[in-house]
Amino acid sequence: MEVVVKLNRPVAVLRLVVFMTSLAITISASRAQDTAGKDVALSVPHITAPVPSGCSNNSTASWTKVPRIILSKESATILRVDAKKPLALEFLRSDPSIVATSVPDAIRGELDSFHAEYAFQWDESRLYGYAEIKEKDLDASHPKISDKSFRRSPYEAAFEDMFYSTAVIEIGAPSWKRWTTEMHVHVRPPNAKPPTSMFFGRTNNKENFRELNGAATACRTVDGWTATFAVAWLPFGDWQPKTGAIAGLKLVAPLPQSHEGYVLITIKPFVLSK
Repeated sequence: MEVVVKLNRPVAVLRLVVFMTSLAITISASRAQDTAGKDVALSVPHITAPVPSGCSNNSTASWTKVPRIILSKESATILRVDAKKPLALEFLRSDPSIVATSVPDAIRGELDSFHAEYAFQWDESRLYGYAEIKEKDLDASHPKISDKSFRRSPYEAAFEDMFYSTAVIEIGAPSWKRWTTEMHVHVRPPNAKPPTSMFFGRTNNKENFRELNGAATACRTVDGWTATFAVAWLPFGDWQPKTGAIAGLKLVAPLPQSHEGYVLITIKPFVLSK
């Protein structure tokens, strides 16, 4: 199924709110938590030392036993976003004008081979993430984005990534239904044009996004690539990164075969554990 998101509201004055049904939060610590359903909160373990980065076996070994989320055609929603409306992705759960049509054969073939697993860890300063992405036709032909363009509008600049292979992770806290702070992480695959990663966010008392401190590494594998990142938290008000804090994950995987804006997406709650 393809979903086309259409917006008719002025971009400049939008407050980004994504509809999500009420969640009955429970905690599971198994490695593959998708089998428990989307309403089961992913347990994100606390760490006391920074997570290693790089493409060595030592870097990936630190993620072996961390709980994971699977993103594939069986576990996610297939959507199509409008290249002329960068904020369209934010309304995919709530806009009443969404239209369902068929998925082209090229995209269907890519869906069959796409499989990604994500894992997260945390400390009081940063959120750490790891993604293993298997995709048949990796596309690293992203356009180069200038520092000036990114600073002027981080969200609109980063939206270009929705048409190329990119690991996109978004965090809305305490949930995507009623968020007070949001964070966005984009990691491009190996050999992509700069910026190879982008980190930005905002709190709900601010209209504009700002850059967040972060770093990422992308490594090629036999059947795809991996992405590792660390991004500074953006706490606000009552929501602080501490044990028991709950937030919402939005995982987005562009399917760039036709450069027409097809993406896989899933939303899942997580809880910061000990």
